[in-house]
Amino acid sequence: MSLLFPDRLLLSLEPHALAALRLSGGPKPKVLARSRVEADPGYGAEPWHGVLEALKRGAQAWRGARLRVEAVLSNHFVRYALVASQGGASSRDEELALARFQFPRIHGERAKGWEVRVSRDGGATQIACAVDAA
Repeated sequence: MSLLFPDRLLLSLEPHALAALRLSGGPKPKVLARSRVEADPGYGAEPWHGVLEALKRGAQAWRGARLRVEAVLSNHFVRYALVASQGGASSRDEELALARFQFPRIHGERAKGWEVRVSRDGGATQIACAVDAA
């Protein structure tokens, strides 16, 4: 492993499993390791609690390693909304506020605890996504 090019750890978090792929750093990455840990989607109060528990167990194997970690969340954990421009939203903060306003209208009170992001397109209609902040 190079200090300049650390290994990459690609994680996929799904309701039923945690998949991990470790790649060597540098311009020509090679697969160093693959793993898949089954998760219990019924574990805990939320559907993502099971995969986070699997992640905690898997993280023990990566402790102390110099890694650049990238995680991809399954669409099971993410909510999406199309947010139409209101014409008056001129800044990114206003666009984000408008998106945050939309999710509780669609999903109810539970959406107030979600982390929201808006696409960078800046067009008339944008895609917003939200995940449980917890």
